[in-house]
Amino acid sequence: MADLTIRRMCPSDADGLMALMNAGHLEPLRPDLPQSAAKLIRDIFLHRSKDDFRFVAICASEIIGQACLRSSQRTATLTIKVREDHRRSGIAAALLAHMIDAARYLCLWDRIDADVFDGNQAAIRLYEKFGFEIKSQGTSQDRGKILTMSKSLE
Repeated sequence: MADLTIRRMCPSDADGLMALMNAGHLEPLRPDLPQSAAKLIRDIFLHRSKDDFRFVAICASEIIGQACLRSSQRTATLTIKVREDHRRSGIAAALLAHMIDAARYLCLWDRIDADVFDGNQAAIRLYEKFGFEIKSQGTSQDRGKILTMSKSLE
């Protein structure tokens, strides 16, 4: 994607992040919090850990993806979300490459872990392409089997 920009997330991204979180849903995820949800996202920035790194993917002035590395001792936990209408276009791969580079540059962690739903074969293949391996399996009450995939940074 030629006009893709990946940058650190900032408080002014709150409305765009709410749109990303609600994209693809017939009703907003939290219709009871339409006004305070953006404030909640802004508050995340005030109370986040110094080792919590969040980035957004922007195309045509819209947030179409986000990624986060959260620190837990010597392991970073990675989450990635891409808007449904932009999936399978390289956005997740660009975010994943960016997050791996950031993790290596920061030298805070020995490895990166990411939880993936067992049925999400596209995500599993993407993580494997970037050197992640299945480390463990668990279950979620509402979504079924979850795989924890891990990549060494050493």
